[in-house]
Order: sequence, then C-alpha cells, then structure tokens
Amino acid sequence: MEDRTQESIAPFLSILVPAYNAQDTVRQTIESILSQTGVLFELILVDDGSTDDTADVILSAIEGDNRTRLIRQENQGTGGALKTAASHAVGEWLLMLGADDYLPEGAFERRIAFMDENPGFDIYSTDFYYAYEDGRLVQAPDWGKVRSITLEELLTFPHISGSSMFRRALLEDIGGFRLQFFNEDYDLWLRMLAHGAKHIHQPEPLEYYRIHDGQKTTDAIKLRTDDIAILTDLINSGLLTDGQAQLAHSTIATHKRNTLIRKMLYAILGKKAGEAVVKAMRS
Repeated sequence: MEDRTQESIAPFLSILVPAYNAQDTVRQTIESILSQTGVLFELILVDDGSTDDTADVILSAIEGDNRTRLIRQENQGTGGALKTAASHAVGEWLLMLGADDYLPEGAFERRIAFMDENPGFDIYSTDFYYAYEDGRLVQAPDWGKVRSITLEELLTFPHISGSSMFRRALLEDIGGFRLQFFNEDYDLWLRMLAHGAKHIHQPEPLEYYRIHDGQKTTDAIKLRTDDIAILTDLINSGLLTDGQAQLAHSTIATHKRNTLIRKMLYAILGKKAGEAVVKAMRS
C-alpha cells in the first residue's frame, strides 16, 4: 500500500469547499476536515462573494494550519467557486464538500482503504447521512453493496453523490467545471462517464449532508429544468451512442412532465403541500 501521509510529497487529496453566506455552518465543515487522518491533503475554500461573516469565520477556523487556503471572489455560483478552487488544487484526487456539510471521524481513512481494495477507478462515491435541523440523522437510501454506475443509469437520474472523490487529471481532460449549469456535479459526472471514466460506490455513510431551508437542492423545479439543459447539451455533444441519446431524450420527457405536474400542484396547493403530494405519489 502506498504511503500517502508523508509531508515531503505533494498532497494526495485536495478538498474543494465553495462557501456563500455560510457563517453558521462552515466552521463545523472545516473542523471535520482538518481532524481527518490517513492521507496528506490540502483544503481550498472559496468565499464566493458572501455578504455575511463567512470569510472571517473561515480565517478564524484555519488560522495557523498550513494545509488550508482561502480564496475570495465575486459571486459566481457554486460551479464558479469550484472552478476557482480546482484551478489552485495540486492533489492527484479532488473531493467536493459543501460549506454546510461535514464529515465523520475517520472518513478519509475509510475512503483510502476502500480505494486500495478497489483500485483502477476514476470516481469513488459513498453513502451519506441526511442531517436535519432538529438533530435527526437519516441514512440516505443506499445500494447495500459495492457497485458501479453506468452512463446509461446516470442518464436516467443523478445517482452519484456530489461529495465523490475523482481524479484531477480527468477533470482537466473534460474541460473542468462549467458555470452555465445549476446542477454542476450532475453535469460533471455525465461528462466524465461519457469520456470513459469508471465509477465505483462504497456502501458506507461517510458524509453528513445538512438539510435546511434555502439550500439549492430543495428547488426541485430548478434542478430538473437544469437537468434537462444538461442532458440536451450532452446529446448535442456527440458523445452518446444512438441508444444513449434515446435514453436521454426519454429522461428529458419525464423531467418535463414531472416539472409541469409540480408547477400545477404549487399553483393550487403551494410549494410545501405540493411537494407532499409528489412524495405521496412516489410512495
């Protein structure tokens, strides 16, 4: 097994944390990262034009730790912040983490152990916990086994979690993060798999994904509308086979139908009650 902890070598892993108005959560995010062991890493945080005290909280949390770096920029959205962070990264592997999410103890050690047991892949994802504001922790539905997601499966739904480890060289090969999409990680995984990347999933919850009002993933209509744009762009790229393009078209039709249903329910019942109806329809 390769020793990835020696400080005489470059960081093996670069953690990218985009932060926008995250003064209440980013300290826990940072502390959960800096307490990790088992691998040499760097932490790159981008304050994406915050209007609160995010930058001051970050500077206080990273003071004296030479593994960390804070970059400030005007607001460009999550994709723009990730693009900036990645441009400064030197690690062979990259890991994205939201400024409102955090890691359990030993997360990096367990990820690296899984990687050593399953070499040769380009994207390593894991399960995670939903962390609710009332203190509840709920493990996300998982596959219960080690498995790989194919491009065909990813064309039907964004199965791969955002906080997956992936090769920096692969990101550079596909042209990096793109700012035009709201659901930037789904765009990323699709382009990577379309270029031949190999994915594997570790069925162990190694992240706490905080659930709260106002986060971008609560806007289902905007997410699915953006997914339509991402899939349309991929179809037009010429990277898909005829069968894959047909599958993408089918997913687009499903997203359009479900988005229309949501809009109608929101108009009649309001967003909260409308989402409850959507959830009941799925169960």
